Amino acid sequence: MPEDELRFPDDWPANCPPADAVDANITAYGHSKENPPGEHDIETFHEMNVPVKPGQDLCQRCGLSVSTTVEDAVEIRRLFPRRKRYIIVADLKPEHGKIKMTEGPVPSHATFWKYSHLTFQEIFRG
Repeated sequence: MPEDELRFPDDWPANCPPADAVDANITAYGHSKENPPGEHDIETFHEMNVPVKPGQDLCQRCGLSVSTTVEDAVEIRRLFPRRKRYIIVADLKPEHGKIKMTEGPVPSHATFWKYSHLTFQEIFRG
């Protein structure tokens, strides 16, 4: 994929992902309700049109919450059993998007922003 085609969606806020996000190059663990994940099973708050809470980071809503250790993925599944039934994994590469360690319910929480030409189902596996 030519580098000029590695774009983020036009409807994201300006400067999103943030300047301190780095090219993804890590194994990341996410969650899904189904296994294998359904068409709308892996979505960001932005994609789901979840109402914005006061003070919420609009850019972070455009990214997917992941953890960088399987132990933290297990802990998130324990904390949110209805929404996070299955652990999914991706070997994230620079051609997939950007990632940044962000505050969350576990120490290895990160936010992953994918390029617009990809779907999460193409990147993650059950």
